[in-house]
Amino acid sequence: MQHVILGAGPAGVIAAETIRKHAPNDKVILVGDEPEAPYSRMAIPYLLMNNIAEEGTHLRHGADHYQKLGIEVRRARAKTIDTVKRTVLLEDGSTIECGIGNVSQAVAEFLKGIAMLHQDTEGLRILQEGRASPSQVDAVMREVMV
Repeated sequence: MQHVILGAGPAGVIAAETIRKHAPNDKVILVGDEPEAPYSRMAIPYLLMNNIAEEGTHLRHGADHYQKLGIEVRRARAKTIDTVKRTVLLEDGSTIECGIGNVSQAVAEFLKGIAMLHQDTEGLRILQEGRASPSQVDAVMREVMV
């Protein structure tokens, strides 16, 4: 069976590792759209306050962690989920088959809502934005963190 996990944050990483533990022969693909290794967004404030280095935000240490576990990490953004064909179309045009027997339409609708939320949100949401200049960081740090 092939498992596709959309989102390389803490929940996605734990899901991939848990699947690997309980299904050692299944294919596991972790899809995340950021260029960095999977990291914790909750650690960004500590990075901005210089309490940790950027590597401290990474969820797992060791460049080959996912490879050793047989987890394929794809750097891509999901565009659509076809619940009938059980596929995920990525923005780069590639398609991944989902080996799971039941892909919910609710998941596809949820992802559309998340995409719209991110479109209208300002601030430092991702690690790449956390590399902003100190003046940008000061302005955002005065705002509420959600």
